[in-house]
Amino acid sequence: MKIEVDERDGATVVVIEGDVDMSTAPELRQSLQRLVSDSKSPIFIDLSLVPYIDSSGLATLVECYQGTKRFKGTMVLTGLSETVMEVFRMTHLDKHFSIYQSLEEGVNAVG
Repeated sequence: MKIEVDERDGATVVVIEGDVDMSTAPELRQSLQRLVSDSKSPIFIDLSLVPYIDSSGLATLVECYQGTKRFKGTMVLTGLSETVMEVFRMTHLDKHFSIYQSLEEGVNAVG
Protein backbone atom coordinates (compact mmCIF):
# COMPACT_ATOMS: atom_id res chain seq x y z
CA MET A 1 0.00 0.00 0.00
CA LYS A 2 1.14 3.52 -0.79
CA ILE A 3 -0.07 6.64 1.04
CA GLU A 4 0.44 10.15 -0.31
CA VAL A 5 -0.55 13.19 1.76
CA ASP A 6 -0.76 16.63 0.14
CA GLU A 7 -1.97 20.04 1.26
CA ARG A 8 -4.15 21.70 -1.40
CA ASP A 9 -5.86 25.06 -0.95
CA GLY A 10 -6.30 24.66 2.80
CA ALA A 11 -7.41 21.02 2.56
CA THR A 12 -5.53 17.81 3.20
CA VAL A 13 -5.75 15.16 0.49
CA VAL A 14 -4.78 11.58 1.29
CA VAL A 15 -4.39 9.32 -1.74
CA ILE A 16 -4.24 5.61 -0.92
CA GLU A 17 -3.07 3.03 -3.43
CA GLY A 18 -3.44 -0.71 -2.83
CA ASP A 19 -5.40 -2.96 -0.52
CA VAL A 20 -6.36 -1.67 2.92
CA ASP A 21 -6.39 -4.75 5.11
CA MET A 22 -5.07 -6.18 8.34
CA SER A 23 -1.46 -5.96 7.17
CA THR A 24 -1.64 -2.37 5.84
CA ALA A 25 -4.21 -0.71 8.12
CA PRO A 26 -1.67 0.07 10.91
CA GLU A 27 0.38 2.20 8.50
CA LEU A 28 -2.75 4.05 7.35
CA ARG A 29 -3.89 4.50 10.96
CA GLN A 30 -0.57 6.11 11.85
CA SER A 31 -0.78 8.55 8.91
CA LEU A 32 -4.38 9.50 9.66
CA GLN A 33 -3.78 9.84 13.40
CA ARG A 34 -1.07 12.41 12.64
CA LEU A 35 -3.56 14.46 10.64
CA VAL A 36 -6.21 14.23 13.36
CA SER A 37 -3.65 15.17 16.04
CA ASP A 38 -2.81 18.27 13.98
CA SER A 39 -6.56 19.07 13.68
CA LYS A 40 -6.38 19.01 9.87
CA SER A 41 -9.70 19.79 8.21
CA PRO A 42 -11.10 19.10 5.79
CA ILE A 43 -9.47 15.75 5.07
CA PHE A 44 -10.28 14.19 1.71
CA ILE A 45 -9.41 10.50 1.47
CA ASP A 46 -9.16 9.37 -2.14
CA LEU A 47 -9.84 5.63 -2.37
CA SER A 48 -9.96 5.45 -6.18
CA LEU A 49 -6.81 3.27 -6.24
CA VAL A 50 -8.02 0.91 -3.47
CA PRO A 51 -9.36 -2.35 -4.92
CA TYR A 52 -10.08 -3.99 -1.55
CA ILE A 53 -10.80 -2.97 2.04
CA ASP A 54 -11.49 -5.24 5.02
CA SER A 55 -12.86 -4.63 8.52
CA SER A 56 -9.52 -3.38 9.85
CA GLY A 57 -9.42 -0.79 7.06
CA LEU A 58 -12.98 0.25 7.85
CA ALA A 59 -12.12 0.55 11.54
CA THR A 60 -9.18 2.80 10.67
CA LEU A 61 -11.41 5.12 8.65
CA VAL A 62 -14.06 5.16 11.40
CA GLU A 63 -11.40 6.05 13.96
CA CYS A 64 -10.21 8.97 11.81
CA TYR A 65 -13.80 10.10 11.25
CA GLN A 66 -14.48 10.07 14.99
CA GLY A 67 -11.26 11.97 15.62
CA THR A 68 -12.20 14.73 13.20
CA LYS A 69 -15.65 15.03 14.75
CA ARG A 70 -14.08 15.65 18.17
CA PHE A 71 -12.66 18.96 16.90
CA LYS A 72 -15.64 19.63 14.59
CA GLY A 73 -13.57 18.83 11.52
CA THR A 74 -14.63 17.28 8.24
CA MET A 75 -13.55 14.02 6.61
CA VAL A 76 -14.70 13.04 3.13
CA LEU A 77 -14.21 9.79 1.19
CA THR A 78 -13.91 9.93 -2.59
CA GLY A 79 -13.49 7.62 -5.56
CA LEU A 80 -14.73 4.36 -4.04
CA SER A 81 -14.83 1.49 -6.52
CA GLU A 82 -18.06 -0.47 -6.72
CA THR A 83 -16.44 -3.30 -4.73
CA VAL A 84 -15.30 -1.00 -1.93
CA MET A 85 -18.61 0.88 -1.95
CA GLU A 86 -20.45 -2.42 -1.51
CA VAL A 87 -18.49 -3.05 1.70
CA PHE A 88 -19.61 0.37 2.98
CA ARG A 89 -23.22 -0.41 2.03
CA MET A 90 -23.18 -3.85 3.69
CA THR A 91 -21.90 -2.34 6.92
CA HIS A 92 -24.22 0.70 6.62
CA LEU A 93 -21.20 2.99 6.90
CA ASP A 94 -22.32 4.71 3.70
CA LYS A 95 -24.97 6.37 5.90
CA HIS A 96 -22.34 7.93 8.17
CA PHE A 97 -19.55 9.03 5.84
CA SER A 98 -19.68 11.81 3.26
CA ILE A 99 -18.88 9.88 0.07
CA TYR A 100 -18.37 11.41 -3.39
CA GLN A 101 -17.62 9.88 -6.78
CA SER A 102 -14.48 11.93 -7.31
CA LEU A 103 -12.07 14.13 -5.40
CA GLU A 104 -13.19 17.13 -7.44
CA GLU A 105 -16.85 16.48 -6.58
CA GLY A 106 -16.01 16.17 -2.89
CA VAL A 107 -13.96 19.36 -2.86
CA ASN A 108 -16.75 21.26 -4.64
CA ALA A 109 -19.36 19.95 -2.20
CA VAL A 110 -17.40 20.77 0.96
CA GLY A 111 -16.05 24.06 -0.33
